[in-house]
Amino acid sequence: MDEAKKKVVVGLSGGVDSAVACIVLLKAGYDVEAMFMRNWDSSINNDVLGNPNDPNDTCPQEKDYMDAMDVAKKLGI
Repeated sequence: MDEAKKKVVVGLSGGVDSAVACIVLLKAGYDVEAMFMRNWDSSINNDVLGNPNDPNDTCPQEKDYMDAMDVAKKLGI
């Protein structure tokens, strides 16, 4: 009978460091689960599509979330 994989939860920001951490853990045989932490609610702050005082089209938090989702999807986690 195979031993169950150990589970680890990684805070996935969408950046390189957390993505590489997930890759290393997957290669080491861990069952990796990712989470993304939101520190504010862009819908309440009315900045989902960006801050009117910021030239970006999308709130940086939403961009980070989309990047984290892309990484998780590519890694199958």
